[in-house]
Amino acid sequence: MKIDKKGRKLSDSCLSKMGGKGRFSPKHGMKGTAEYRTWADMKSRCLNPNRDSYKNYGARGILVCDRWLNSFENFYLDLGPRPDGYSLERKDPNGNYEPGNVEWIPLVKQQSNKRNNLMVNFRGEVMTATQYALATNQKPDSVRSKIRHGRPLKDATAC
Repeated sequence: MKIDKKGRKLSDSCLSKMGGKGRFSPKHGMKGTAEYRTWADMKSRCLNPNRDSYKNYGARGILVCDRWLNSFENFYLDLGPRPDGYSLERKDPNGNYEPGNVEWIPLVKQQSNKRNNLMVNFRGEVMTATQYALATNQKPDSVRSKIRHGRPLKDATAC
């Protein structure tokens, strides 16, 4: 069993995905995994100006650290396996993709942190339109439509 840089034990099955025998090989065997796709998407968002999401990442100066840029193995060692239902999150939304600023968080929570969320003030608390809809037993799409079309919300105001 191998220990990664965060002190986590990597199981034999995990190691076999990474090339086996406790060492990363150039053919890590993880190309089709969620972690590999996340790593590749992270780089593409920051480096590919032809991608729609580039305007929110690379064009804003968001970078991928040198340690991860050309090494999926380092990315995987630093973050470990992605738990089911989790997504990659930058703690500082203006910061780079680098150790200390990136973690796996539940997808539902990550989606609440997007810059383009519609926000409402409900009973003195600012929340996303989706959170408001769920708290008031409404359909999220209906609430977002009301906000976009300037229609009033019950007991809340759009921010």
